[in-house]
Amino acid sequence: MLWLMFGLISCSSNSHGPIETTDAETEEICRLGENLALIKTPVSFSMVGEDRFVISDRNGVYLYGTDGNQISRIGRTGRAKSEYNMPSIARCFGDSVYIWCPMSLKFVTWSLDGQPGAEYRYPSAVSDFTPTDDELFIYTAGRRFDNVIDVYDKNTQAVKKTLLKSTSEHQFLIAFITSYPMLIEGDNFYFMPKDRLSVMDYEISADELKEKCSFLSDTFVVDDGLYYDLMVEDRTTARAELRENSQTLFLSPSRKGFYVLTKEGTGKLEGEKNDFSDTAISLYDTGKRNVHIASYSYDSIGTLELFGHWEDNVYFIRHDVKDGNDIYTLNRLVIQ
Repeated sequence: MLWLMFGLISCSSNSHGPIETTDAETEEICRLGENLALIKTPVSFSMVGEDRFVISDRNGVYLYGTDGNQISRIGRTGRAKSEYNMPSIARCFGDSVYIWCPMSLKFVTWSLDGQPGAEYRYPSAVSDFTPTDDELFIYTAGRRFDNVIDVYDKNTQAVKKTLLKSTSEHQFLIAFITSYPMLIEGDNFYFMPKDRLSVMDYEISADELKEKCSFLSDTFVVDDGLYYDLMVEDRTTARAELRENSQTLFLSPSRKGFYVLTKEGTGKLEGEKNDFSDTAISLYDTGKRNVHIASYSYDSIGTLELFGHWEDNVYFIRHDVKDGNDIYTLNRLVIQ
């Protein structure tokens, strides 16, 4: 396929600074209703199909229809079997929802029609994860972050393999809650580290990891020498570095390759609030010779950095404030 033959696209001098952006063209699908329960700020989002999706707000997990109505609350809050506290990540697989519970260090599963399922213990923090029939592919954090991915065997409830040694820069960039680029397609698990534009391909049945494709960009810049412990040593400096360094956010299928979303440019702190006027959400399509598609203004797409996909459509949850009220909407990114 043509997109596998690109090699590295040469880049000129990379530097931090403002990026020329345009507002993303989007289609608002629905406003998130509260017909069953009030919701707080969503922290996780996953498409179930063309007409349903799931969100978590650290208080509960909710199944929505694309008409904006809550269909049901998934699972129960508590400490008993199959219950959760502060559900931080919810991912859909088949007819089940997998929920990460950071307070109890376990994954719990519930069917979409409200029946409790299995539990899987995991002794570390989690950045993100993707379920399959037999595995959980875990984007690591905390004590497990020496490698980018843990392959967790659901039958033995243990890590059976690790994928890709992580760099100190990657470890720094996962220190804050954001989006993580992971994708399952058939027998292949694809992922990207946070600090470079490289799509890794793990063929599950063959137990083989290779680089699928990589590319460079003048606007994707990560400084050498970033390290996780800077968060402890000087949190103010660490937050400034996070605002000024690029990172990968999202990976989904395009017609001939992958869509990649990144956060680029420079952010600022105005008082106690982040100023994203010089921050961009950039879109790349590895299936096109001109890989860079667009750089969008942050406020037009990245207000929560919550992205999902169904087939080759990219969706995101947007936050706005209208008349003093928090408004959350499901949107589709219109890609030309």
